[in-house]
Amino acid sequence: MGHHARYRRRVIVALLALGGVTALLFVPQFVRTIPNATKAPPPATDPKPPALDAPPVAPAPTAVDAVAIRSELAAPLPPSRYAIVLGYEPDDPSTPDPVEFGTSVLEVTLVDAETGAPIESSIDLWRLRAPPNENWLEGDQRIGRFKVGKSGFRIPDLPTGDYRIVILRQTSALPDPDPFEVKGVLTSLALPVVLPKPLPVWIDLWDESGTRVTEKPRVEIQRTSAEGDVLDRSVADRPWVQARKKRDPEAGRSNTGGGGLGVAAFGSSARGPEPDGFRISDLATASVAGSPAHTLTCRVRGFEPCTAKVLGTDVGDARRFVGVCVKNSSIVDRLSYRADWSEEDRQRIGKALRLKATAVSRAENPRADAFLDVPIRVTLDDPACARVEVTFKLRDGLPEIAIEPRR
Repeated sequence: MGHHARYRRRVIVALLALGGVTALLFVPQFVRTIPNATKAPPPATDPKPPALDAPPVAPAPTAVDAVAIRSELAAPLPPSRYAIVLGYEPDDPSTPDPVEFGTSVLEVTLVDAETGAPIESSIDLWRLRAPPNENWLEGDQRIGRFKVGKSGFRIPDLPTGDYRIVILRQTSALPDPDPFEVKGVLTSLALPVVLPKPLPVWIDLWDESGTRVTEKPRVEIQRTSAEGDVLDRSVADRPWVQARKKRDPEAGRSNTGGGGLGVAAFGSSARGPEPDGFRISDLATASVAGSPAHTLTCRVRGFEPCTAKVLGTDVGDARRFVGVCVKNSSIVDRLSYRADWSEEDRQRIGKALRLKATAVSRAENPRADAFLDVPIRVTLDDPACARVEVTFKLRDGLPEIAIEPRR
């Protein structure tokens, strides 16, 4: 009995143990099927910081930072970094006006005033009321010309004081940015720039009989000068500049400093008719650096061409032209020959005749019949006859031109 009792106890213990393990295996699945069962919350974590729209503002530089800045950008500065130092007369370079150096850094960035996007432009930096030196009295001094990229530009080694900047890409219709003060280790300046916008050009065409031309002309546009083609004397002679004067006005050919500096040069069809005539493709306007010029040549089938010259400084009625298109046959019919000229000679001379009208702007002549005052030039170069060059206006009638043999 003892042996059998012990065996039964062992079987019971084994069954109990097996049942406990089975229960543990099924509990997780059971818990997942209970509707109100919940898991333990995950451990708390710090929330992610919100994304920033702009990078954090850097702290103001210290004297140590200034040393680092100057060690990176300061002398000896290659020409590509420091551009060119001015302040002397181009006709008298023997009288230099050296630039004074200091310990401040100027950081300049330029943005489009309309869109806020960063832009590139050359600038002229002027130091206002620069102190006198061996050759020059106190006055405004142009420090140099610098190319400001879209990421900005830093000009090191400047003395503290008042400065002013001329932005060459800015429209010439606005004044230069206000003066500012350079002080401390680093002076940062962000300048909005109003860029010149192209403006439309109009031309109203008439024929020699006083009838308005309604056929769309073919317009050729030639850019005869571009921004920078002209020496920027206007940049050197800003209206606010108090020019430096020589200590001895008789020492040179001029008694003022700050000369001109050349800047790098760089070089359609009509729509209409409308109340003001035909609208030509919009053409560039002037910037501080210079005024682009365009020559337009309008050609209408069966007529001789009419030209117009448009300057970048032209606005309003100065961009509204009145022109004349004259038929070659109208002038050929008024040529007079001696009796001994052959018909073959007359036909050849008629084909060699050239006419060109030069349109006038509404700013020059606002009259309704301004087309009558458009100058028309007639030229003739033929080996058998004397050269002909006649200019007339329709208000005076078509000219009578006598053809004489060449002598």
